[in-house]
Amino acid sequence: MIEAQVIEHTHKIQQLLIKGHANSGPYGQDLVCASVSSILFGLANALDLLQAHVQIQIEENAFRMDVQDDQELAQTILRTGLIQLQTVETSFPKHIRINYMEV
Repeated sequence: MIEAQVIEHTHKIQQLLIKGHANSGPYGQDLVCASVSSILFGLANALDLLQAHVQIQIEENAFRMDVQDDQELAQTILRTGLIQLQTVETSFPKHIRINYMEV
């Protein structure tokens, strides 16, 4: 299962942690993993084009984004990515779970 954690402070996304593997299909054909990867890389690319202040670490089956940018456009992009992840979670609840924490 893919475990995602969204950490917010004063309703602004501060960190995204995503790890694991969906195991919804054979390696290389797992549509849930492909969907999540596409969302995360699109999100990272959009924030990079915006020149938002984020730090990203990518490892095998793990993605971490620390956000030091609270400008409205960066947060809108982050919320859009989160909505996309929620859509995948709704469609495949046995393969991805999103947890939220306010700090």
